[in-house]
Amino acid sequence: MPRWLLPLLGIAVLAFAASIGWRWWGPGRGPEAPKRPQAAAFRGAPVRIEVVNGSGEPGAAAKLASYLREGGFNVVLVGSGDRYDYVRTLVVDRTGNERAAQAVADYLGPVQRVRQRARSEADVTVVVGRDRGRVPWGEGRTPERGP
Repeated sequence: MPRWLLPLLGIAVLAFAASIGWRWWGPGRGPEAPKRPQAAAFRGAPVRIEVVNGSGEPGAAAKLASYLREGGFNVVLVGSGDRYDYVRTLVVDRTGNERAAQAVADYLGPVQRVRQRARSEADVTVVVGRDRGRVPWGEGRTPERGP
């Protein structure tokens, strides 16, 4: 075995250990880290959430659906919005269950809530807007500005 291989292996092991430590104890971790709200416990059937892309970014609805599932929410539909020029992300209360809509809005951060009763397979609809860069699930990207 070449002599230079042992120090190289040692450096690789240290780098791996540092990455594990960073993941467990890095910024945003530990007891002082703010806790994300989790899906509220509801009586009866779980709240059904529909996520639609109103931003025009490919895959934006799927990313948000994954983020909601990580928080314990029941995402039943993911698809395209009726248009792609929504400036703000909306949480739409479809059934009048304000507690459910508020739990989703609290989890997502600074989003707008509206009530619009309509026939839907979901209790709450989330429309992904172009503000996705300013919220935790939007990966911190700055939203694109239109003309």
